Amino acid sequence: MFFYTRDLTNFHARQCPITQNDDLSRSNIMVTIALLLFILLNAISRFIHLRQQRHFFKSKPQNNTTEHIPTGKQRKPDWVKQEIIRLKAFMIHDGGRKIADTFNRLYADKRQMTVGKTFVYNTIQKHRYDIRVLRKKIKNKKPRTLPRNFVWSMDLTRITDNQHQPHNVFGIIDSGTRACLYLDKVQTKASITLLRCLLDTIENLGKPRAIRTDNEAVFTSRLFRFGLWILNIKHQRTEVCCPWMNGKIERFFGTLKRKLQHYTIHSAETVANDLAVYRFWYNHIRTHQYLNGRTPAEAWGKQTLNLNNQPIGFSAWDSALTGYYLPPS
Repeated sequence: MFFYTRDLTNFHARQCPITQNDDLSRSNIMVTIALLLFILLNAISRFIHLRQQRHFFKSKPQNNTTEHIPTGKQRKPDWVKQEIIRLKAFMIHDGGRKIADTFNRLYADKRQMTVGKTFVYNTIQKHRYDIRVLRKKIKNKKPRTLPRNFVWSMDLTRITDNQHQPHNVFGIIDSGTRACLYLDKVQTKASITLLRCLLDTIENLGKPRAIRTDNEAVFTSRLFRFGLWILNIKHQRTEVCCPWMNGKIERFFGTLKRKLQHYTIHSAETVANDLAVYRFWYNHIRTHQYLNGRTPAEAWGKQTLNLNNQPIGFSAWDSALTGYYLPPS
């Protein structure tokens, strides 16, 4: 018994250390796993926090708010494109850089809007047809109607007769009615001569508010400017080398010289009579597009046609001047 009891005691003594070591290892493993889980959760929490700070997560847009767009990528309003089209149609010979500079000068301070040359180039390429249509409208636009004796346009030209002798011709056109108020030969291109012709016209037809001339020396002299100042008439002068700014009288002389291609003035004695015939044809027979098919005389006198009157045929200058004269009512 003794030996058996001792052996049993020794057996339990031998088995107890093994059980304690196993429990200790299990507890260590549990502690290690818990520590790893804590470290992992802490790392995930820090990672989520960093992502939220760097705006990786898109927040839901609030009501009545719009998404912010960088200033450089904002879409231009429609009026900007229309204005570029208008500028290109008006500045037909200028490129995109000049148009961009003009646009920025007009609207940088007024409407806080600027454009670059690349945007202008792209707009012009996309709207070439619209630019051509608008250009045609601008070119064919009818000028605004002016009352008579508002602005007179005057100028000098030169014609030749059958002996190739030059003759200076002075003409005055009313800008509102296109009526030829004066057309005659002048002996000299002197300011006093032109002022005398102007005074005769004013005495017969009234005084204008302004007179438009070019920059020829006879029109810029002190005597001519002083005469207009005495008459209380404003002097409008075109820019240098810009005859189109006085286009009404230039167009009038262009029609005169085109008719002279089919007719030759015989001598110096017939110049005044031939010019009087041309003036009558221009004022009473030739219709004008600006006047809606009326003659300058009808527009000047505000006359109405009487269709009951018999039209009278007119032919002069070897059939270079033809048409029908309709007597007023």
